[in-house]
Parts: sequence; C-alpha cells; structure tokens
Amino acid sequence: MKIYLLLFTLFVLAGLWIVTSSASSVNHVFSIAELEKLNKAQRVRVVGKVEDLKILRDENGFLVTFYLREGDSKIPVIYDDYKPELLTDSITAFVDGDWEDRSLKAARVLTQCPSKYEPAEP
Repeated sequence: MKIYLLLFTLFVLAGLWIVTSSASSVNHVFSIAELEKLNKAQRVRVVGKVEDLKILRDENGFLVTFYLREGDSKIPVIYDDYKPELLTDSITAFVDGDWEDRSLKAARVLTQCPSKYEPAEP
C-alpha cells in the first residue's frame, strides 16, 4: 500500500512540475524593450504594432517579414508561412516564436480584430 501511495505522489508531483514549467515559459508576454535586452535565445510571446510588412515568395513558399513596434522600440519578425488575412501595417499583432540573433522567428502570428467588427455607436 505504501508503494502505491509513493508512486501516486511522485506521479502528481511530476505532472505539476510539467504543467508549471511549460506554462511559465509561454504565458509571459514580453515587451519589445524586454526583448531588446535579452541576450539568449528563447521562446517568447510579444505584442506590438505591425510596420513595413513585406511578403516574399521563393521556391519553398512564402516568407512574411515585418517589424513590431512599441513606442520608440521595434524588432524584426520573420514568419515562414502564409500571411494571416488581417495582417496589415498599423494593426496590433501577437507573435509567438523564437527570439534569436536579435530577431523573432515567428511560429504563430495572431492579429487583433479591426474596429470594423465592433458595433457602430448610436
């Protein structure tokens, strides 16, 4: 009976460790100023205004590049996939990806819905 209790306790502790370690690395939304100070490669989430959106096409498909701006700071973003439909200059974008070599290699790009989807004021 004691061995089952010990195994159950170890199983619960291992599960909690996995959940808390993965959640802490994904849930923090970095500011662009924080990213500029990071000197190590790591998985990050950041939000900012899109600038200088460019779509390039090569033999492997599409490459979307843009800058994310927050105040006076901006970082380059590289997204190796199709451009999200609502991604345009001046829209707010949420980007998950790998921060390395002073740029963000995006794995996922989400956009904030434009105001045209909000109900009109009376």
